[in-house]
Amino acid sequence: MFLLAGCNHAADPATSGALSSRLVLAVSYQSPESKLTVVLTNRTSDPLKLHVEPPQFHGRIIVTPATGKAVEYLDSAFFPAVLTSQLVVPIHILQPHATVTWVLPVSKLQDIHGNPLSMQTLQGATVHAKLDELAIVPSSGRHISDNAKQVSAPITIPSQPK
Repeated sequence: MFLLAGCNHAADPATSGALSSRLVLAVSYQSPESKLTVVLTNRTSDPLKLHVEPPQFHGRIIVTPATGKAVEYLDSAFFPAVLTSQLVVPIHILQPHATVTWVLPVSKLQDIHGNPLSMQTLQGATVHAKLDELAIVPSSGRHISDNAKQVSAPITIPSQPK
């Protein structure tokens, strides 16, 4: 299931979200491994220069429990960079129709306060992924850090039988 990020602006690389439609973000859950997989796909026939770091997920996983409010979780490896705001993201060329895949063990996700995501919270919850700071770098070089931001379609994690 995919949610295509809409584009309400002209394709100006200096406008927030203006190039989002060139990519698509999806999230899935694997059980019993207890991991989330996030996949970013180039929807175009052109290679795209992206500010993205394939080994590390620089986004957020939003979990909305069946009985609670949404909480954002980060990969614990990304957490220190968020706290210090010291992050240099290289340019990665994503070939036409190619993907970048991040596998996130649930045990490695934590909220902004350092609290881990529990399996109890995840059961029956709605989950989606966000990449707020994702940029396509045009040949001119003129762009902003969120011109290609992405939000996946939500998925629902099955509840475990009691």
